[in-house]
Amino acid sequence: MFEGSIILLNGASSSGKTSIVAPLQRLMPEPFVHVSVDRNHESFPHHCWDFNSIESSEIDRFISGYHACVATLALYGNRVIFDTVLCSTFDRDECSLLFTNCKPFYIHITCSLPELENRERLRHDREQGLAASQVRLIANCGPFDLEVDTTSDSPYKCAEKIAAFISSCSLSRNYSSRLLTKQINNDTNIDSAKRPPSRPI
Repeated sequence: MFEGSIILLNGASSSGKTSIVAPLQRLMPEPFVHVSVDRNHESFPHHCWDFNSIESSEIDRFISGYHACVATLALYGNRVIFDTVLCSTFDRDECSLLFTNCKPFYIHITCSLPELENRERLRHDREQGLAASQVRLIANCGPFDLEVDTTSDSPYKCAEKIAAFISSCSLSRNYSSRLLTKQINNDTNIDSAKRPPSRPI
């Protein structure tokens, strides 16, 4: 029923995306694999983990390839939960193009700024101010199919809302993700060389 689906969770750092994944996997009637942007840095040599030791073009090529990998997983029939941070319309449009032949569900994970900043202070692996710098940029990458707010809702409650939404959409023959309405302005392939300057994630 859900073969080729991509549940794209887009939210700022510390918004609770990863915390939603495990309950969402349990709630979905078929297995979904988890692909997380937080694991990106582990693909680079240890001395590059701060992203200051490598050229931005290296990161850009990796991100574009990562998006293509997610699409390929889905095109082979896998069910994917993609936990990521799309901060630019370039990234949104790139995913829109790559996911055209998949079944994406574009979910916005939101949280109030004071709560984001509080969570950030309690973590030891996030740069202070990172979440605040991402909130507006992510909001501009809509429209989204669904929005859930982790400020007061638990990860399980948010997962319930997402699972219910996806199940209802899957029963409709007319469902089409809003992500696919945001195609690039021309018919040429996305060129990763035109990606705007990278920010650490």
